[in-house]
Amino acid sequence: MLDYRLLVFRTVAEKLNFTRAAEVLHISQPAVTQHIKQLEAHYGTPLFRRSPAGIALTDAGHVLFDHASRTLDAHGKIEAQIRAGLAVLTGPLRLGASMTIAQYLLPRWLGKFQQAQPGVALTLRNGNTEEITGALLAGRIDLGLIEGPSGRRELKSVPFFEDEILCLAAPTHPLARKARVTLAELAGAAFVGREPGSGTRHVVERALKKAGLTPGKLNVVLESSGSETIKGLLASGLGLGFLSRLAAQNELALGQLSIVPVRGLRIARPFYFLHLQGPPPTGPAGAFIAFSHDAARAT
Repeated sequence: MLDYRLLVFRTVAEKLNFTRAAEVLHISQPAVTQHIKQLEAHYGTPLFRRSPAGIALTDAGHVLFDHASRTLDAHGKIEAQIRAGLAVLTGPLRLGASMTIAQYLLPRWLGKFQQAQPGVALTLRNGNTEEITGALLAGRIDLGLIEGPSGRRELKSVPFFEDEILCLAAPTHPLARKARVTLAELAGAAFVGREPGSGTRHVVERALKKAGLTPGKLNVVLESSGSETIKGLLASGLGLGFLSRLAAQNELALGQLSIVPVRGLRIARPFYFLHLQGPPPTGPAGAFIAFSHDAARAT
């Protein structure tokens, strides 16, 4: 997959002006600056010489400019061939997905995608939302799938699937037997929570604040990074917990868990594709995005 930072660098090198480069690329000037800083950190040397009169390429910058120009020109030719139907879709696709997506959504999709695109070599990295964001920024993955927008200006989040987070408990829990639970009752119950950095935790905390309940007032007796562990703890009667409907659908169908209906609280959350700012991904990553939108509609 083309590193968009090379396009940003070449545009700045041609314009010798960060603001004009941002206008050409249709991104913000801080995003341009961040991309250049990442490249300079990666190569361990300044690429531009800055002075009151403006900016100029350093010796290292000239070397990278020649490389970036050749790489971008070659990529343009390959993309033109692909769009013209003259090339078979092949190559690596390094995906990174947060836990819920990796465990409960992607297994349904990756097999079908591989059958449709046998020339694509798939790899999947699992982690929480913060870990996937970091892997994308570091260039270790081509495309992220996360449970909430990243909030990073140099990254773009595109929704592709709507999930729902449910408040769950064992069927024998007193609150699971009630027709409706108040926020005050919720605050008085024991909870099993997700770990810091979890996309589910972030979305739940934001929804609780909006409903009028400070997340810090919940009586969290244990935290875990695994949905399977949390489901087992909830089924044992340890307390309440918030989990994706996708993660809990089997346990709900088998009667091992029950939904705790909380008055005034419904937590819908989109899942997002995450990629570097700039043009939409092409090649294997672009094909997977298109496939996933179709799969989401079918799901």
